[in-house]
Amino acid sequence: MTASGTCSTTSQQCKQNHYCPATDAKQVQCLPCSDDIQQGQGCFCQDYQVTENCLECANGKCSKFLMQKTKQDNSCVANCAECITGKGCTKCNDGYTLDTVSITCRPSCTDNSQCLPEHQHYCNINKQICDQCTGRCSLCSSETFCLGCSGTNQVLTIEGKCIDQCSSLQTGQYCNNGTPATCTEDITSECTCGSAKNCATCSDDRNSCSVCLIGMAKDDSGACNKCVEGHTMISGKCWLNGKTPTRPVNPAVNKNNLSGGAIVGIIIGVLAVVGAISGIVMVIIIKSKKNQVK
Repeated sequence: MTASGTCSTTSQQCKQNHYCPATDAKQVQCLPCSDDIQQGQGCFCQDYQVTENCLECANGKCSKFLMQKTKQDNSCVANCAECITGKGCTKCNDGYTLDTVSITCRPSCTDNSQCLPEHQHYCNINKQICDQCTGRCSLCSSETFCLGCSGTNQVLTIEGKCIDQCSSLQTGQYCNNGTPATCTEDITSECTCGSAKNCATCSDDRNSCSVCLIGMAKDDSGACNKCVEGHTMISGKCWLNGKTPTRPVNPAVNKNNLSGGAIVGIIIGVLAVVGAISGIVMVIIIKSKKNQVK
């Protein structure tokens, strides 16, 4: 890798104050950040961490967004429905929501399946937009839970964290935030057992798994390639469903709104009560008429 880093549309490993000019899966050299950055690209304000639609960085944060350039030349960002001179985009096309920080139009969403994980996005439920993975995450299911790490000097744990990689590991050791440690059954990143993957401890021959990482199980070949019940396989690891939901839970929605099934149940209940009351009233009326006839 060069001092500036290399990248493609599927793997971006640029260093700080550089951006990825790639237009396909072919690896190219990262370039210094400039006004040549186009919509959807962005300056890396930290190593391996892109800020979409950012033109310049200062002190590890974006100091100039693409929208500030479009304000000057009165052009609109992609998927913008309305632009105002001096303000930039004020309304997005259908299916997009205005990001008021970068003044760009991001895809609207209600769950992660509507976003593009290969472009380092997840569904931000609070904003209801496809937002960018932050920190060390190259792939994520939320702002704080990583499913993949940026760069090659990090290790992904089953807790969704990207930790420092160890310079060297012996068989039977795992990386504990940059420090080699002896493997045990409850470790959070994989143990070194030859070429075997997803081991918590090694077998006697030291080339295969004795115990799998939490959430994983052995397949018919003895490799830790299956998930136990309640877990889902993503990027070669098994994640607890409640920790990495495909459809993130929105507490505000759950608290204030009822599900379709609950609403149907309430309607049926109300109709049953109304029917019972109507039946009682009819019986009373019939008896009253009979008494009048007598």
